Amino acid sequence: MGQTKTQYLDLENGVVRGLELDIVIYKASNIGQINTWAYNIQPWAWDYLNEHPESLLFEQELKSWNRRKKKEQMQWQKHLK
Repeated sequence: MGQTKTQYLDLENGVVRGLELDIVIYKASNIGQINTWAYNIQPWAWDYLNEHPESLLFEQELKSWNRRKKKEQMQWQKHLK
């Protein structure tokens, strides 16, 4: 997704509409393209996702991320002993 608070999203996408209804994202402008619109993310959601980047990972990436985190944790535990 990149480090930008604005994304051009499909107006017909149910996930986009759900995020808009839940006030996680909002239309950034009164005008847009035929099928896409500029959306901004709410500051609280932006902060959360930056603090918890694993929330944006797909299942396989999340498994890999969890393995790395577990390995790091084990290394720290050995270091502390």
